[in-house]
Amino acid sequence: MCATNPLSTATVAGTHRLTYQQLQKIAVQVQSILKDVGVKRSQVVAICIPRSAALVAAVLGCVLHGAVFLLVDPSFPAQRMQVQFEISRPRVVLYSVQDHLKIEPILHTCKAPVHGIGVQMEEDCITFPCILNCGQNVFESFTCDNDIIFLIFTSGS
Repeated sequence: MCATNPLSTATVAGTHRLTYQQLQKIAVQVQSILKDVGVKRSQVVAICIPRSAALVAAVLGCVLHGAVFLLVDPSFPAQRMQVQFEISRPRVVLYSVQDHLKIEPILHTCKAPVHGIGVQMEEDCITFPCILNCGQNVFESFTCDNDIIFLIFTSGS
């Protein structure tokens, strides 16, 4: 869709809209960040970002990179998030910088080492304040047919 209709709406979350072109650009930036911090294909990346267009772009970036994404709702109790991080052992946790006061202490107390990357979310972009040069707008997928794409925790019901 990005090649044929780049300016068409790809995702809507509240008042935020991303075109296919914007979504691809952000997803490729996420993919580039994952590569830069050493995430390998089939490693888990936890995404702890509120429901938004940015969340969609982060998921797509993980899929493009060949990483396994784990969605963690930032409204979950801290203890539940910590258990999920310790069991899944994500290589990286992408989280909204607005939630850093909640997320950072969890990452520091996990038994398994977890690297967190704060994400500044705006209407049509995601900014990674800790890393510059997020990569070019080049679409390249590292996912294979039989790769695991996502990991999910259920409530046990």
